[in-house]
Amino acid sequence: MELMRSRAAADDEDTRIQHDEARVMEARRIRELWAEMQRFWLRSKAAIIMREARARENRCFRGVSASDKAILALREPNLDKPAAAAGQDCPVCFEDVKEGDMLRVMPCSHCFHMSCIYKWLRASGMCPCCRFKLPSEDEQHIYMMQLIG
Repeated sequence: MELMRSRAAADDEDTRIQHDEARVMEARRIRELWAEMQRFWLRSKAAIIMREARARENRCFRGVSASDKAILALREPNLDKPAAAAGQDCPVCFEDVKEGDMLRVMPCSHCFHMSCIYKWLRASGMCPCCRFKLPSEDEQHIYMMQLIG
């Protein structure tokens, strides 16, 4: 009888230890899942913040494009010495201006690669250096109507 009681007590002790180990394992899994959820939430939150920042940046820097007529009316620079442009860089692409490059000058006298300033003015109608504004399509239309009428 005594032997049966000691075996039952030992079995109860083994069962209690197994339950404790199972609880510890369960608690460890819960902590790991919680940590993974927090990492996922932080990554998701960071992604949301980055998307919102990009959207704000696009809203801040995207302006009204210049009219096609104003863009095409940009003149070529009058360089008596082609070396005068050498050593300068294009404020849009930051590449050096080389002899033979197609250049355009804004009315504010800033000089750019032709392709760079055309792309820039289609996104924002302002000079990237001094914010001189070229007319938009609507402003160009109003101006033309005033000349006619």
